[in-house]
Amino acid sequence: MANLANGNFISEIWAKNTVVKFRNTMVARAICNTDYSGSIKKAGDTVHVRQIGDLAVQDYTKNSTISWQDLPDDKISLSIDQQKLVAFKVDDIDKAQSDINILSSYTDEAAYRLSKALDTYVLGLHASATSTWGTTGSPLDCGYGSSEYSPVKALAHLARLLNDKDVPDQGRWFVGPPVFFEQLMDESGKAIDAAFMGDGTSGLKNGKVGRLLGMDLYQSNNIANDSNYYACMAGTKHAITLAEQLTLTESLRLETTVATGVRQLEVFGAKVIQPDALATAYLKFDIEA
Repeated sequence: MANLANGNFISEIWAKNTVVKFRNTMVARAICNTDYSGSIKKAGDTVHVRQIGDLAVQDYTKNSTISWQDLPDDKISLSIDQQKLVAFKVDDIDKAQSDINILSSYTDEAAYRLSKALDTYVLGLHASATSTWGTTGSPLDCGYGSSEYSPVKALAHLARLLNDKDVPDQGRWFVGPPVFFEQLMDESGKAIDAAFMGDGTSGLKNGKVGRLLGMDLYQSNNIANDSNYYACMAGTKHAITLAEQLTLTESLRLETTVATGVRQLEVFGAKVIQPDALATAYLKFDIEA
């Protein structure tokens, strides 16, 4: 209750619904392969991923001696080295006096924050791509000006970089920031028609915007960027492996205070295991107000 200058009291009313928080969508689990998560959950903090090595082609002459090649013993080690934690407490008095399920609301918020941390980590692997276009220091200008590369051109170039590495067409994806898709859907662009984007509505579905040039298009605010560039990525699920070892949520009574504590833990690892299947374009955008 608020104490006014004249001595009267006016009760304060708290709304029963919390303010809706806007949350950006997550894309990591959609663009990574998770083939090794099952093994890691059982035991160990490192998984060794076997790879098929290159075989040599030799000239052959009739009745000549053949050279036998040993099978290449190639492997990549994936470390489960990312440990993210969110912990909070709710005093019993606050819990009793609240007319909303405050524990549930903040538990959902904690889960979102952990997912965002995982997403940011995966999209931060852009520098491991074999093929790059532009650099962090000299990004390419994306737009429709005379000296700019259009968004469609950027997608086509990334597709060509993947083609140069014989990356399969199946399962290709692209991740870009919202400003990329603003440019893509500009009146000057060729992708304004929803049908051209590969579905009837081009609605936003869990970060997926549509499909263009053989790639599923994902929008994310979690891609690596600074004031100078955005690290837009294209590839297939062969490029990045993601393994989650432990996802834990538990509540407990705290000993040093009258409160309930909630802690959520996420333990995972991610690595580019086939860099040829990943291409990165460092782009910048000039958007007129």
